[in-house]
Amino acid sequence: MTVIYRVGASLTDHFCVLSLKGNVEPDFDWDQDEVWFTGGKSDFATVHFRPVHMPNLRLLSAFSSHAAFEVTIASASSLQVHFHADRWKNDRGEFSIVVSTDNDKLPTCRLPVRVASPK
Repeated sequence: MTVIYRVGASLTDHFCVLSLKGNVEPDFDWDQDEVWFTGGKSDFATVHFRPVHMPNLRLLSAFSSHAAFEVTIASASSLQVHFHADRWKNDRGEFSIVVSTDNDKLPTCRLPVRVASPK
């Protein structure tokens, strides 16, 4: 960035380094970065969402990108992900839960879901 300012009667060009420091905080957050399951074992996990900079949050809908994961909305701010081991065929790829909310800034978010190989 070039800052031009006047000293007396002349204009002078000077380079000015500007820095910005701060924290970016979302309107809402959830308690798991990823949902993990173990292959060969059917199980479920609950994911809780919470408002950060908004009075409340409501989950509108949710679905999975793979048939082995069944998603249901448990409450206005939590959902359950059920893993059906019989539908999992050691598939490869990136799978996620897509959640629709009532938030104007982030109406849709993705939550990665993973399956670890059984030990």
